[in-house]
Amino acid sequence: MTVAVSARRAGATSLLLALLAGASQGGAWCAVVGVPALSWAATADAGVDLERLAVVPDPGPDGAAVAATLLDGFDLVAFASQGSLAASVSSHLSARARTSKSVLVACTAGWPGANLSMSVEASSWHGRRRLRAHRMDVLVSGRGNAGRPRRAEVWLPADQALPVETASAAPRRLRVVS
Repeated sequence: MTVAVSARRAGATSLLLALLAGASQGGAWCAVVGVPALSWAATADAGVDLERLAVVPDPGPDGAAVAATLLDGFDLVAFASQGSLAASVSSHLSARARTSKSVLVACTAGWPGANLSMSVEASSWHGRRRLRAHRMDVLVSGRGNAGRPRRAEVWLPADQALPVETASAAPRRLRVVS
């Protein structure tokens, strides 16, 4: 399966970390390729199990080959290309994810052939004196049963108590808006 994650504004990294947290807490082995600015502290704070995470911040000129190799041994591989990819390369990576029964999270807009596309349309931070919650409006669309686009309001972290001023407005989990 291939999931494309992008953002019109800020928020793509937070959405990526939420996906990694859910997978790693569920026992999946995860890898991130081509995201040099990924912060270990933010990754841990998002709930990612660091013992189940491999990171290749700078895979060099052939990052797609590194991601393809990792798809054979990891349950979820997040890949951010440093340049544009040929359609044949992206379709090869998607096919590799399918055959290895892994999930490829393509950190780019418009990944051809993605089963699911998630785009952060807007985001805001909440908290008094200290940022405690991140609210994102996410547009989710895809193929097959996911063909009808849906909007979801996502609050991160989902399991942490929120400040009093935002607790009444914050759902605990993903909520489908339309």
